[in-house]
Amino acid sequence: MIIRRTRRALSIVCLSAALAACSTSGGQVTRANSGDAEKDLRRMSAALQRTVIEGALAGAVVGPGFYYRRTVRPANVAAAAATGATLGAAAGYYVGWVQQEYATEEDRLERLKTDLDRNSAEIQGTINVMREVLAQQDRELAAIRARAASGAADSGAVAAEVAEAQANLGEMQKAIDGASRRQEEFGAARGLVPAGGGSAIDPELRQLSNQIAAMRSIATDLAENL
Repeated sequence: MIIRRTRRALSIVCLSAALAACSTSGGQVTRANSGDAEKDLRRMSAALQRTVIEGALAGAVVGPGFYYRRTVRPANVAAAAATGATLGAAAGYYVGWVQQEYATEEDRLERLKTDLDRNSAEIQGTINVMREVLAQQDRELAAIRARAASGAADSGAVAAEVAEAQANLGEMQKAIDGASRRQEEFGAARGLVPAGGGSAIDPELRQLSNQIAAMRSIATDLAENL
């Protein structure tokens, strides 16, 4: 138990340091060049396609009785979560894995909180990039439209900028979809750590809901400017 807590504390420190680095002018999150921001958006959107159970399995140590590591491959989990018809499959695998590997409520809670901390940091980094891309797209759309209005640019240039913004909007939606799938996984695992009729991870789940709402708000703002 002490080892797990130590690992969790170290992971939180590392994630905090990574986010702090990203928030500086030389980091990956707040660079001034729009191409870099858009590249970061594509990278982070792709990363959010990995479900919680994929991350858990990828980082797990194979040992005696580790049933889920031997029978559930991350690629299969990703495929199962790819369509709405099987969206609950990844959530079921995650719950089963936590139940299999962590016998006590305390250990399960520790695992869930570790995964929630990591997920929160990753999504917050994505939100930061989404906000940067939104601001840059707003500036670029306003500039090209002003040039078109003055006769300095034609309709084709405007259409090209709109197409670029639409592509970025698509990446934002992919990120939102990935975060929503993770929300389902964590929601399914809520019952593993009951505490007084509620759940000890409710604050983290509310934070996740708020983060997804923020992502949707950013995407809506960009869509309204197209």
